[in-house]
Amino acid sequence: MNVKLYLNEIVRLIDNRVPVKAVYNQLAPLAEQARLGLPMPQAGAGYLQWPLPGNDWRPFSQALEEEKPVIAKLYKQRKEQLTAAYKTSPMMDAALTTPSEDFIYFRKNETDYDISLVAWGYRYPNQTPCKELNTWIKKEILQNVRIGFEWDGQLLENFLFYLDHFDRKTSADGWFDIKQPLPVGNEYVLKITSGTTFILKVEHGKEDYIFDVTQYAFVDITVQKDNVSLKGCTCEVIFNDRHYQLMTDEAGTASQRIPLVCTPLGELEQPQPVCQVTCQSERKEKVPYNDGDRLAFRFFFQTEKPEEPDKPKPDSPVETEPEKPEEENTEKEQDATPQFVELELLDYGGYPLVELDFILVTKKKGEVSLKTDANGICRVPQEWFTKKEKFKIKFSVSPEYQQIHDLHDVKSKKKYGKK
Repeated sequence: MNVKLYLNEIVRLIDNRVPVKAVYNQLAPLAEQARLGLPMPQAGAGYLQWPLPGNDWRPFSQALEEEKPVIAKLYKQRKEQLTAAYKTSPMMDAALTTPSEDFIYFRKNETDYDISLVAWGYRYPNQTPCKELNTWIKKEILQNVRIGFEWDGQLLENFLFYLDHFDRKTSADGWFDIKQPLPVGNEYVLKITSGTTFILKVEHGKEDYIFDVTQYAFVDITVQKDNVSLKGCTCEVIFNDRHYQLMTDEAGTASQRIPLVCTPLGELEQPQPVCQVTCQSERKEKVPYNDGDRLAFRFFFQTEKPEEPDKPKPDSPVETEPEKPEEENTEKEQDATPQFVELELLDYGGYPLVELDFILVTKKKGEVSLKTDANGICRVPQEWFTKKEKFKIKFSVSPEYQQIHDLHDVKSKKKYGKK
């Protein structure tokens, strides 16, 4: 993109006897080292323009209020690094002056901001030029911050972590309160004893920052019949008193990610409980094993081929039972068809909670972990319920889920339903 100004609008500050190209050749290498863009002006018919790489640049005046103090501080640091090489000189002072703060451009990068000066060395004839952004540094927005770590949805008490290399611990309520407010836009490195690091970026209006440290294992199930993959086979998984209902796919496989058990201090408990899987009326138990970069429970079920009945001898009469009436068979087939109950989860606004993990509690099954589909619905077998049973559904909405699905209440909720 190009920023254009007409020559009759601006006044040159650099001595006319000194070519702009010579000033640019002196400053550009040092400006690049200081990460301060200084594009070479291009002359046109009655105008000058300054080229910037890409089309995502914005003038400082269009920055968000919480961005301005951060950009102003970076600009001051980079400008000081550049001027340190020249100390103080009239040429340097003139060259790093712009008509207004509108000619200090910025864009976001992976770590902070790129900053460039356009119309450098010029000013408006009847307006005070811009040399610094220091007044914005004093307008820094501060935000109260507290930090928590959770395992499987529960905040961890007395959890050890490092904040910018200093060791800290959460309190008995699972929170670590930072005593003084932090500047909005600042980033801090958090590290836990396992070596995992998190980045905390202070956001305007956000006080609580929760980081998930849960470790998971995968339950991998394969079901075959007569050495052929068995599709649509229901398998029940039990781990740490939680129940999961899975169904095999076309390949005869099913997989479920489950949270492992931790100690009160947030460390992985050793040894882990066994995992039970029931499939095709057969139950197996396993302990987790290392499967590359993850822990896993692997189960294999093989249904043997049934023995063929003895063929009747040629001279022996074959007795057959008469066929039952078609209506009776149809009625039994209908009775044998499994019945399902549809559960629909809605938020307080009446909108469906889509793809949300939740726990169903019934008298027959206890706690079962399930998940709604893209319409906020989950189908469960009717046989899980007693007649006219009042059942309970438990779930919590994480900040990440709230952000993705545009919800407005992230408090834990409990809903009751009637079958």
